[in-house]
Amino acid sequence: KDCDSSKACINSKCRDPCETEGACGPNSKCSVVNHVTSCKCPPGFEGNPIPEQGCVRMPATCSSSAECAPGHMCIANQCNLPCSETSGCAVGERCHNNMCAKVCYTNNNCLPGEVCNEAGTCQPGCSTDSDCPSQKVCIASKCKCMKGFIGTPFGCSDIDECTDGPCHPSARCENIPGSYRCSCPKGTVGDAYSNPGRFWHVALEWHGFAWHSFTSSQRPPTTSYPCKHVQIA
Repeated sequence: KDCDSSKACINSKCRDPCETEGACGPNSKCSVVNHVTSCKCPPGFEGNPIPEQGCVRMPATCSSSAECAPGHMCIANQCNLPCSETSGCAVGERCHNNMCAKVCYTNNNCLPGEVCNEAGTCQPGCSTDSDCPSQKVCIASKCKCMKGFIGTPFGCSDIDECTDGPCHPSARCENIPGSYRCSCPKGTVGDAYSNPGRFWHVALEWHGFAWHSFTSSQRPPTTSYPCKHVQIA
């Protein structure tokens, strides 16, 4: 209480407690509130700012630099901190290709959705599909939207294939995640697809004396017909 609220009594002297070694964790921001240190992760970082742990820069998607933390730039839809060999990056990072990047030795040192490159820094990438977020797969060490989805600044968006009219005009099209489904309206049977035999689906057909179930790999494309009304005796 003998010191200003921004100071603390250390070794019988009023000092800034944030200047004490180990006051907060690596990359954390220290402030003093009523003589006591308060540790927080700065913008663009996440983690636990306590001395035993610390903060790590987290990748953030963006469409413009205005969406990034102060000092960061939006490059290839990702927030990055520009740097030079003389300007310092965060603890555990190094300047690579004029951008601060986390130091690594194996992919295990990087965050999900990143890989350890030959320079020993983490970069967006993958080794298996499990390294990628939802709706993405690993192709050539990069997480890309899976078939039936399109990339956006915020992730992957489902493509509505029904807008392209993939079903037969007599059929009904239903958009489903990553794909679509063609079906004959109630009371009709036949091939609901505009390109018979191309898609894996099950259809029911009346062959004069019995109902038969076909999949696209089994169905002879020359014998298919569009949805038609049928009467069962």
